[in-house]
Amino acid sequence: MVGGISQIVKSSVLARVVGEKALIAAVAVCLLFLTPPSIVSAYGDPFVRAVFRYGQYASIVVAIAVFALRGRGGVFSIVAIAYALFGILTALVGGATFSDGVRATRPFVAAALLACAMMPRRRKELLWGILLIYGAYSVVNLVVILIIPAESSVFHFSEISTLFGNRNGFNRFYIAAIFASLLLDESQGCYISVRSVVIYAVAAAQSLLMPSATALVALLFVTAGYFFVIGRKLRCALTAFVYAGLYLAAFLAFVVVRAQGVFGLLIESMMGKTLDFSGRTLIWDAAFKAMDPSHLLLGYYRGGTSPLGSLWSGQCWSAHNAILDLLVWGGLAGLLLGCGLIGLVCLRLWRARNERRSALYSLYLGACFICGLMEAIMFPQFGLFLGMAYSDSFGDEHSPGRKDSEHRCASASRERMRPTEATENGRDVCRKTSSQKTLARSASGWLF
Repeated sequence: MVGGISQIVKSSVLARVVGEKALIAAVAVCLLFLTPPSIVSAYGDPFVRAVFRYGQYASIVVAIAVFALRGRGGVFSIVAIAYALFGILTALVGGATFSDGVRATRPFVAAALLACAMMPRRRKELLWGILLIYGAYSVVNLVVILIIPAESSVFHFSEISTLFGNRNGFNRFYIAAIFASLLLDESQGCYISVRSVVIYAVAAAQSLLMPSATALVALLFVTAGYFFVIGRKLRCALTAFVYAGLYLAAFLAFVVVRAQGVFGLLIESMMGKTLDFSGRTLIWDAAFKAMDPSHLLLGYYRGGTSPLGSLWSGQCWSAHNAILDLLVWGGLAGLLLGCGLIGLVCLRLWRARNERRSALYSLYLGACFICGLMEAIMFPQFGLFLGMAYSDSFGDEHSPGRKDSEHRCASASRERMRPTEATENGRDVCRKTSSQKTLARSASGWLF
């Protein structure tokens, strides 16, 4: 009898391990299609592009299906879905097809909804999936920078880009990998692991070898900020609201008022940049001029002729600022819904500001805000962390996922309180039944 129960328990543990590994692989595959390398659209042959296009559609469907079955998120998920619907409406009004509208906004929203569905119960698998795909991106990108000559048109689009795109966008995947690793460290009860140090070194190396001033500032911010949030007092003070407020102040100073002349010494001498931020002020001017009454509500669709004009070697399809990017491509509706998503997450993190995990999420948002001063940020990686931060359980009563956890704990308590049989045979029967229930829960819990 004891041997049979032991065999059942071992099978249950094995099934759980296999299920976890399969789920990690599934998450990584979904993220591969939601955030494919830039080389796929630039140089991939028609078959490869078709594979990734339909793979992205399939990943979006899977994310929505998982959310429909297991989703949480409350107001956040409603706002995210509204953001996607308005994005599709913008595409349709702009003369595009429905599928074009889906590809324009749904990868970001699908990633956010997938995170809402998997958190907090499958936090570990989600974080490992993020680390697997974006850590691999980071390592491959560094190898390309070190080994492949810049003259190779296959692996380098230009002197400042690789198969993963422009150097200004490298931070999207290596910052995601860094914080996925740090959050895994936090869940395991340690401050920082060798794994996190290695990922940070890979990120720092590619940032120094193919430098972007914005990415370097964001990486330095992450470095300093991590040591600050270890202490409880600074952790409570440096919330996501603080970082968001600093971003808005910088937006008004540099994008609206154009006070960068005051910081001319820092910008030109120390950072090696021009006062027009490599031509970005021209794009910002074009973005403000483009917002005529006919496009103020829904903005423009990313197709045809860009309202931002041409710059460098072709049309400009990025406003090179998070707020302006939301405004140009989504209008006031997209701007309000996008800011609403960020605001809900900031509020959620502020309520749990005493916890280190909350501080890590806030630090990730702060790094994205720095990048958002010069680039867009509404990418699937950002959506993932917004969904995780909002749906995670921080041990407080406001957690969207806490109600289900409390229900499971209460059910388990009632199960333990039930009287067992007085005889030894009765106890054996109860133990066997409990083991069978454990096996059944493990088998049904492989994916969720």
